[in-house]
Amino acid sequence: MPSEYQYSLLIVDDNPQNRLLAVEQLMQQEETYKILAAPSAAIADKLLERYAIDLILLDWEMPGTNGISFLQKLKADPQHKNIPVIMYTGIMTSPESLREALDAGAADFLRKPADPIELLARCRSILSRDQYYKALLQAEEERSRFKLQELSASLVQIAQQKRLLKEILDELEQLENHGPLRQLQEKIKHKLKEEGNWAELQNRIQLLHQEFIKKLETTHPNITQEELIYCTLIYMGLDQKEIMDILDITPESALRNRYRLRQKMQLHSQERVEEYLKNI
Repeated sequence: MPSEYQYSLLIVDDNPQNRLLAVEQLMQQEETYKILAAPSAAIADKLLERYAIDLILLDWEMPGTNGISFLQKLKADPQHKNIPVIMYTGIMTSPESLREALDAGAADFLRKPADPIELLARCRSILSRDQYYKALLQAEEERSRFKLQELSASLVQIAQQKRLLKEILDELEQLENHGPLRQLQEKIKHKLKEEGNWAELQNRIQLLHQEFIKKLETTHPNITQEELIYCTLIYMGLDQKEIMDILDITPESALRNRYRLRQKMQLHSQERVEEYLKNI
């Protein structure tokens, strides 16, 4: 017996002979599988809470919660919806039953009694496919995380650049206003008002945080586009000074924005906008 199992399988069947047969068929041919068994959907729920399950072999006809109802419940659960399920039945074997199982979210459909080689082949195929899918998903999550980090860094850099330019402009205005200095001041003012890079960054913000923005729009349909961007910058973790520099607004404008947001979101006096947006 291996010291570490590669996959954990859960067999859910109310018939003890069927459970034992499936366990023996799999364990005799594949030593890297950890096999768990449950006589009912209720016991299966408890095992799912305790163990990380990679594949479920599920009987259809069971007392209490039957296989289809359990499958539908599983697919509605965010924590377990991605666990692949093979419907394993000796009664519900019609094409209509196959369609019902697949529509409910089953990854495959197997008739009892299955040949041991076919049972193992189906399990291996689904587990390999699921592993490939998880690898793709992980790679996509890493790419998204990198893009978000890159976007945050770009926004912070813009805030720092604008802050520096404003400081330089303030110092220049204290000097005598000769021709070259006026030209330099105008160049700085023009640079501060440039919209090109900010427009591109707005598009990236909306693209990378579209799920958050959609939830915010659904929860508060009266919120404006400017407020959506303002909220998204808060959601990204930027501080108020950085946001003021990025949006080129004064502290007074920032306070008014937050007041309007609190009114629209109907926040209590003790609720912070930052915490509310994180949990939306």
